[in-house]
Amino acid sequence: MNFVTNALHSLRESKGKRIVIRVLRHDRRVRMECEDSGHGIAPEMLKEIFHPFVTTKSTSEGTGLGLSIVRRHIESMGGEVWAESHGIGHGATFVVML
Repeated sequence: MNFVTNALHSLRESKGKRIVIRVLRHDRRVRMECEDSGHGIAPEMLKEIFHPFVTTKSTSEGTGLGLSIVRRHIESMGGEVWAESHGIGHGATFVVML
């Protein structure tokens, strides 16, 4: 749900509004993706985006805790989570592997 909420926020200023959710079988694991055509993530932020209090939103819209909580829960189940983006203006994809 956090990924979808973030995607919706990202799409507010985007012209082509699109969110795609995929669930795929990947060997013996499940891969879930939430892709949007929104604002995107700067390359230098990709490694930081899951740290507590890191956000691309204004302070009135977010605390920067959502993705760090997602990461903690996914990793507690033995999974992985990461973000992919080709930079600002190119949308983003958040991926969970369980």
